[in-house]
Amino acid sequence: MSIPKLTKESAKALRSVLDSFKEHRGPLEALKIAANLEDFLWFSILLDKVDVNTRKTFEAECRTQKIDFPTREDLEIFSESHCKVLDCCPDPTGVPPLKSFNLGGS
Repeated sequence: MSIPKLTKESAKALRSVLDSFKEHRGPLEALKIAANLEDFLWFSILLDKVDVNTRKTFEAECRTQKIDFPTREDLEIFSESHCKVLDCCPDPTGVPPLKSFNLGGS
């Protein structure tokens, strides 16, 4: 949210902050996530911390699976699975993967 922080007491400034707060709160309430706001906050924190490529892959996965409003659990499950993929795939920088699977059966 881009709500400015007040630096001095003022009715006009406080009213502006309150109006901005209400403006941002409305769309969230329309999504009906208030009952599970804690989950939404944890989801937002984790999503904010992942790299751009992981986020794009997660969002593409949500579209593929027709998930309109992913949850914290969706992101955690995806992230755990994505870690396994990254462990097995060579890094383009030349760093070898942590694990490799022998697909030839030997």
